[in-house]
Amino acid sequence: MKKRIALLLAALMIFSLCGCGGPKPADEAQVQADVEGYEDYAWMEAETTDFEVVRRQTDEDDKTDVAWTTIHGKTDTYTVTRSYEVRYTLYNEGWELDQIIPWYNEDAPDAMMPVSAPKEEDVRAYVESLDLGEYGSYAYVECSGLSDERTPVQGEVTDLSHPQEAVINEQDAYDTWYCTVSYHYDLLDETVEIPIHYYFDFYDGAWYPSVGESSEFTGSATLNDALVGIWGYGDQVTFTVMGIDPDGTGCDAGWHFTYYDGRETSDEGHLALRRLTNKDGEHYYRLRWDDGGEHLNEYDFDSYNVAPMTFDPNTPMVDLRSLDDVQCIYTSFLSGQSLIKEG
Repeated sequence: MKKRIALLLAALMIFSLCGCGGPKPADEAQVQADVEGYEDYAWMEAETTDFEVVRRQTDEDDKTDVAWTTIHGKTDTYTVTRSYEVRYTLYNEGWELDQIIPWYNEDAPDAMMPVSAPKEEDVRAYVESLDLGEYGSYAYVECSGLSDERTPVQGEVTDLSHPQEAVINEQDAYDTWYCTVSYHYDLLDETVEIPIHYYFDFYDGAWYPSVGESSEFTGSATLNDALVGIWGYGDQVTFTVMGIDPDGTGCDAGWHFTYYDGRETSDEGHLALRRLTNKDGEHYYRLRWDDGGEHLNEYDFDSYNVAPMTFDPNTPMVDLRSLDDVQCIYTSFLSGQSLIKEG
C-alpha cells in the first residue's frame, strides 16, 4: 500500500513539472521591453510614459502569439506615440520574438509633438551662425576717399523678437522669430528686420530654421555724419554736404560747377534717401535731388552700389561735357571713381 502511494505521488510530481500547459507566452512586461528595444522606437531614446496591449491573440496549436500594442513616450523636445504588432512563435525552447511591425491604431494615431517652441538661446545661436553680411543691402562697401578697397560688412544682431505664439497641433508645428540686424557702412547705416522661420519635422522630432525670403524683410537706412563735408572732382566740381536731416534720410547740400570754357554755375538743394523693394523682393535705394520743390532727378542703386557716392563699377564713365548742368553735377556726385572727399 505504501509503495502504491509513493508511486502515485511521484507520478503527480512528474505531471506537475511537465504538464501545466507547456511554456507560457511573454507577459506584458516582456512585450513592453521588446517594443522599447525595437529600432523604430529605440532610436528616439524616449522615456515610456504609458504602454498598452490593445488586444492579443494566442494560438498554441498554430504556435503563434500576436499582441497589438500602443506605446507613449517623451524626450526633452517632443512626445511620441507609436503602435506596433508584436509576433511571437513557439519553438522547442519556448516562445521567442519573431517580428515587430507598425500597425495603425485609429484610437491613438502615430504622432510626434513638440513639447515647446524654439527657445530664444537656440534662435540666437542659429542667427549668429549665419553670414549676416549677405542679408544687408550691400554685401561690400566701396567709396573713393573713404575706402580704397571693398570692406566686408558682417552685421550686428541688435534684437530678437517673437510677436506671435508658435502654432502647434497634430497637423502643423511652425514658428517665426524676427532678427534685427544693424549694418554700418562708410556713409550709410542700415537696420534690417529678418524673419527666421521654424518648422517641426514630425519624423525627426526636431525644429528646423530657415531665413525668410527677401520680400519679407523690412528695414530702414540713415545717412551718417561721414557724408558731411566737401566732395570734389578736380577743379571742375565741388559738392558740399552741409548737414544730415535729424531722421538721417536726407541731407542739405550745395554744388558748384566750372565749365571747360570758364563759366560757372552753382545751386543748393536737398537729397532724400528712400529704401524700396522691387517686384522680385529685392531691395534698392532711391536718392532724389530737390532744389526747393522742383524734382530734378533721382537715382536708384542696389547691392553693387553704395549711397550716395558710387556708381556700379561696371558702368562706363560718361563724358562730362556731353551732359547738361544738372545731370553733370548729379553724375559726378554719385561717382565714387571721381568724387574725392576734400574736407
